[in-house]
Amino acid sequence: VMPGYTHLQPAQPTTVGHYLLSYEGGLARDTERLLDASDRVNRSPLGAAAFAGTPFDVDRDRTAALLGFDGTVRNSMDAASARDFLAESASALATLATTLSGLAEDLIIFSNKGVVELADAYASTSSIMPQKKNPDTLELTRGVAGDAIGEATGTLSLLKGLPRAYNRDLQRAHASVFEIAGDVREATEVAAGAVATAEWNEAALATAAGEGFSTATGVADLLATGGLPFRTAHEIV
Repeated sequence: VMPGYTHLQPAQPTTVGHYLLSYEGGLARDTERLLDASDRVNRSPLGAAAFAGTPFDVDRDRTAALLGFDGTVRNSMDAASARDFLAESASALATLATTLSGLAEDLIIFSNKGVVELADAYASTSSIMPQKKNPDTLELTRGVAGDAIGEATGTLSLLKGLPRAYNRDLQRAHASVFEIAGDVREATEVAAGAVATAEWNEAALATAAGEGFSTATGVADLLATGGLPFRTAHEIV
């Protein structure tokens, strides 16, 4: 049993399982977005040349299959100029990073309240205060979200207003998206490890679950199920 919050105020009791599954739902959707983006990303541009195709006998479908692509970008000008695959990937990564940031923030707050303790592998001591155990890895996970959001915004800003077909601006888009993909992957692994190895203080959680009159809604609901209008039950409680 643990406290549940709205507006960071004690709201209603819940369970650690219910809480963690709320993030499982979000992460499942984040995963679906990445897999969905992958279907569109995995298309070969080979054979488009500068943008007008090539007179050489290149079997685009065969080379795409040999290189492990699901297919080709059919229009050669589109293949040379489009970078929406970068924008979509960056946006999906930013969404995932935002979910991870929320999880990290929660665990940092719970750590502050003493109801959860991170494993030593996911914490560090202070440089000058020997008694400290800081949730540093989660703070870094939270920080990655800012980088990922910035990259998604930056990629879209770079692409805005570019004429067809190729422009040298486009070379600036690739490296940073690949870099943020690596950062978000590492943040995902860190967050997963931190959650899997954390120790929840059951006694402290149970005590906190009852603070702030958090069972008041249950009393109001009970009165309402007994026939009292909920508005009245709400006021009485």
